[in-house]
Amino acid sequence: MRTIESMTDRNADAVQAVRAEVQALKDHGNPFDSKRILRLEQWVNEVDEDSRALAEKVRRYGYLLVEAAPQIDAITTLTERCELLNVNVADRARLSEDDGVLMILFVHGLEDSAERRHCAFKHGPLFHALELALMDFLATPQGQAAGNAFFESGGMFEWLPWYRVNSNGSMTRMPPPPREARPSDSADEEPPRCGTRPNSQV
Repeated sequence: MRTIESMTDRNADAVQAVRAEVQALKDHGNPFDSKRILRLEQWVNEVDEDSRALAEKVRRYGYLLVEAAPQIDAITTLTERCELLNVNVADRARLSEDDGVLMILFVHGLEDSAERRHCAFKHGPLFHALELALMDFLATPQGQAAGNAFFESGGMFEWLPWYRVNSNGSMTRMPPPPREARPSDSADEEPPRCGTRPNSQV
């Protein structure tokens, strides 16, 4: 899983750099660059295809993990599950024996917690695998109903707008119901991206 995550990250960085190069060549407008642009665009398409294949493997791992989690929880203690997921000792105090593998990974987001402490959002190869499996569920009617509940009154995202897709393909913005603003609705500064540390030198 770590190898796949590393390959995916490298592919994404390389594709972003090559796309920027292609755009720069197009902006320059030199007709002699047309063949080079074509070769670069073909390379991007090939890497995108490889990345989709890797994502499919990660998705399968997510389904396997969901199926195996009850058995793992049944034969392990909380300490063993934390060791398995590399949860930092300092982060274990918030957990209880009722927290299974999926809870630790997806709800608490404590996979490799010491390494990812600086991340603004939950992250990790196993978390990403579960995320892809969840996205498949959200595409089903039952998943769509569950997802919509987050934006209803009392839901986690009740204060955010959502968008309805019309029959002609256009989108209509559906504003949230009015309510009194809360301090947690905004932040003074942008959180750091995972992979960078606050005040670090790049």
